[in-house]
Amino acid sequence: MPHLVNRTDTRTDTGLISQVSPKATLKHPSQIKRERQWPDYERCLLEAPRSSTGDSPDRSLADYFFCKMAAQHGWSVEETEQKLLEVSEKARERARCGDEGYAHVTALNAAAEGRRRGRGG
Repeated sequence: MPHLVNRTDTRTDTGLISQVSPKATLKHPSQIKRERQWPDYERCLLEAPRSSTGDSPDRSLADYFFCKMAAQHGWSVEETEQKLLEVSEKARERARCGDEGYAHVTALNAAAEGRRRGRGG
């Protein structure tokens, strides 16, 4: 576990030892906010169960898992909806066919599931 050593030394004026402020703190790596990253959509596709026809991944479930992981990484529903339209062929196809709510509902439902799971439900 990281710790902070506080030294008071007369050699600080020589530049050999830098003085550490008594108020300085060092955070544990788990406390440092990491840069948010998008989940790997291709991995979601690879790990998705097969579709009902069995010849390809179930893209609806891949989309859902992508959105759920995005929510767990701190992305908002709106950000996730937009990203899903970028990465998912199915989401783009549904939007082209007039079902513009597909990406929003998928992101919304996945985020809600993540919140329920987070509360132990």
